[in-house]
Amino acid sequence: MHVRLLKFPIGKRWLFLLIVAALTWLSRQQALAASTNLTWQAVGISEFMATNQETVLDMDGDASGWIEILNPTTNDVSLAGWSLTTNASNLRQWVFPNVVLPDAEDADGSDNFMVVFASGKNRAVNTNELHTNFRLPVNGGFLALVDNKTNIVSVFSNYPPQSVDVAYGEDVINPNVSGYFPDATPGDVNATDGTNFSPAVIFSRTGGTFLASFSLQLSTVSSNATVHYTLDGSPPVSDSAVYASPLSITSSVQVRARAFAAGLMPGPLHSETFLQLDGA
Repeated sequence: MHVRLLKFPIGKRWLFLLIVAALTWLSRQQALAASTNLTWQAVGISEFMATNQETVLDMDGDASGWIEILNPTTNDVSLAGWSLTTNASNLRQWVFPNVVLPDAEDADGSDNFMVVFASGKNRAVNTNELHTNFRLPVNGGFLALVDNKTNIVSVFSNYPPQSVDVAYGEDVINPNVSGYFPDATPGDVNATDGTNFSPAVIFSRTGGTFLASFSLQLSTVSSNATVHYTLDGSPPVSDSAVYASPLSITSSVQVRARAFAAGLMPGPLHSETFLQLDGA
């Protein structure tokens, strides 16, 4: 998403209406920034839990391991003939029945997420609750989602040892970043804050309209975190610009920032949009 540089002529008669219109546009842009995932491009395994005791129960009342699959695309995806496997030599270990994963835009709530229990019960008839014929290795291992042409579309090639009621998965923005999720969210968007996450970025000024240029400061509560930011609407990654000094805001722009600390998952994405009004 590219931010248009906007300037609004202001007359006394229209000042109020123009500010209302600008703030309406601002709120829409911030809502879009909060919900848009620009780097997840294909269906994949977003989170899994090998040892589940209290996180979620299946229809039998059992606490089994589980695998969460996400469809971030704009199209419904049929998983018929796809498979899940913990064996790199057997890509068809457990095959999906004829089920469809709704697209992200048309999904009702979190319907574009699917949780499959890795219980060993091997259930694929009742598509309301699917169970694989295998359990997830607790001491680390291999886990992959394979399409109906046996192409591996999502894989954890050598995931580390797992702990009770702690999930493991991929960053909500960048699927190339993996780590532990102490606060698991089966069937919903992966967490971006809490234990094992970098701190949130603090903006010295909230988004809104402005007349005169100003300096924007970004900070975190930790001196060990590095703040990366973007000004083009894209979510920041570890290769994005590093914040080193206050940003000079001279025209309409959306600033997006995220903290990265060694040994931790990236922190929550923080976006603020600033709209310049022409005071002439």
